[in-house]
Amino acid sequence: MADPVLQLTKGACRKVENRSDFESSVISEMQIASFAESMITEKDREILKPRMEGYTEQEIVDKVGYKTASAVHKRIAKIADAYKDFVTAEYQKYLDK
Repeated sequence: MADPVLQLTKGACRKVENRSDFESSVISEMQIASFAESMITEKDREILKPRMEGYTEQEIVDKVGYKTASAVHKRIAKIADAYKDFVTAEYQKYLDK
């Protein structure tokens, strides 16, 4: 078994049991950051960040100022659809090489 790797995530350090998991996690976080910077609005980023940190939809309502958890839920669904499109396009670029 590989030596554990320490990974910095959201300001905390956690142990990752193998390097492959660590690399996948870093790549995923980089991909999400690229998506957030280029493909969604500032308001959507205000929803995405706390959601990725584990906040509930109601907590995001209180933090961001939407009127209902349903409205946040709908925005999260649209963000997820946009992310799916982003990942598909990125994967297609890789296949086209």
